[in-house]
Amino acid sequence: MIQMKPAHSGSSRLLINHDLYVSKTGESADLRPNGSRVPIVGGASASSSEQPSDATANLHHKFKRATSNLSNYKAEKTGFIRGSKPIGSPQSYIGLEVLDRLLENKYNVTALVRREAAARDLEKMGVKPVMGSLEDSETIQRQTAKSDIVFHTATADDISSVKAVIAGIEERASQDLHTIYIHTSGCTFLCDDSGGEYASDMVYSDTKPEDLDARPDSSSHREIDLAIISARKSLGTKAKLFIMLPPLIYGATHHNRLSIQVITMARFAIANQYAGHVGKGKSLWGLIHVNDLSYGYLTILQWLEQAPPEAALEHPYFFCENGKETSWRDAAGIIGAELTAAGKLSDPAPREIPKDQYAALFGPYSMVVLGQNARNRADRLRKLGWEAKHYDVRQAFREEELPLLLKEDLSGYSGYDKPAASGSG
Repeated sequence: MIQMKPAHSGSSRLLINHDLYVSKTGESADLRPNGSRVPIVGGASASSSEQPSDATANLHHKFKRATSNLSNYKAEKTGFIRGSKPIGSPQSYIGLEVLDRLLENKYNVTALVRREAAARDLEKMGVKPVMGSLEDSETIQRQTAKSDIVFHTATADDISSVKAVIAGIEERASQDLHTIYIHTSGCTFLCDDSGGEYASDMVYSDTKPEDLDARPDSSSHREIDLAIISARKSLGTKAKLFIMLPPLIYGATHHNRLSIQVITMARFAIANQYAGHVGKGKSLWGLIHVNDLSYGYLTILQWLEQAPPEAALEHPYFFCENGKETSWRDAAGIIGAELTAAGKLSDPAPREIPKDQYAALFGPYSMVVLGQNARNRADRLRKLGWEAKHYDVRQAFREEELPLLLKEDLSGYSGYDKPAASGSG
């Protein structure tokens, strides 16, 4: 997570990568000479389903102008990252890529980590380590209370760490300290009950929050997202809390971390000697390369830094996808073709995985994570000027992920062993 204090004050930011915290001090072009922020008249309702007013909608245009010359935004930026993990650990997958973007933009980052070795590695990168884990609610709340920006990229399904963040934000709000919090959810939240039998016509847009608010409370990740939405209502303009919902993330990071869904399918294929898909494999998901995703987080952060407090009243959802989609059968086909070319399979043809083998995938959540439809469009990010630029999923698998995958010892492989979804799907 990452959190920020208001401009003109000492501050720190927190990012949970497994977690990451970050901070910043400085003077924003959106501030009046006396340090107060320019007000927006007629802000939107705090209800997540209401559309922003014309005034808050104009923030998007203000953001593009303001960030076109960020050299005018003078700041000393610092931060905190929780939970750097060994190579191959999915918990560090998104967070370390976001960390790269923060360091490139001169944020000073502090990291919450479990292992001394990981702490030493982060120190070499110029990151300050703090020992701890997602279970350390007091540490997370304390670091949050010191931070003006928070990113949570560790998991979409840990309610205790999110409650600790919210408690820290509330503590800051009681002291009139503003906070930015960007939480990572995921598009299993959108999953239908197609069972892989068909491609749905339903495509969600983050400019239509009413469709997202109408999703069942039992949907994957929803318990955590609802806790954040509830906190938004009570905090009002005292904090900007937003939710990133990535689709199928692919590609290797610069730290040689691998993705989750595609790579779990590929590990299954090597271990079981066939490329498989859950159900008929006809359902569709959006796609994003992890590098493009990290720039999506940065775009949201920079917009929120420039925006006045009333931006907190806009709805919380942001998608991040590259305009392309894949069916799960097509994804299995890519895996089969590339592993056959690499000499790991004898037959590239994908086939349906029987239910008694789901334990070697995502267990009871295999259909939710790898079988249903979850289509969406990142219209808000595109309005802020963000665009996807990286490899497509096939090229990234061949050139980035496969060379790392082939180095793994999969003799004891038994499926993905971390939470991948929640609720009833």
